[in-house]
Amino acid sequence: MTVEIKFKHEELDKWIKDVKKAPFKGYKARKEIKEIFHNRGKEMVEEAQRIVPVRTGYLKSTINYSAVSRVGKISLMFRAEAYYAGYVEYGTKHMKARHFMTRSWNKVQPEVVKDLGNLMTKWAKER
Repeated sequence: MTVEIKFKHEELDKWIKDVKKAPFKGYKARKEIKEIFHNRGKEMVEEAQRIVPVRTGYLKSTINYSAVSRVGKISLMFRAEAYYAGYVEYGTKHMKARHFMTRSWNKVQPEVVKDLGNLMTKWAKER
């Protein structure tokens, strides 16, 4: 069971579609957003790897992120791919939940939103 947290922002998607009307600006906007997602994605991975329970190190080694860009949309995906990641994250009747992914996301998510807000403000001023 893989654990995956996906960040999508509806206002961001609308904003990208609007900016795409000027092709160079659309490319530049997507590039800047991906840069934010890469920087914050690295932070989430580092935090999750710092707090995840470790026995063999396999779960820790499967924690990763990706910034995915598709036509008119961009998203940040943060995941742990070990088959037992969901049991560690959410717990079982025999083991309490550790929430290493959720805690990492909750720590970094406000910064992602702030960075995106600053970028949108910057682009609005340039229009």
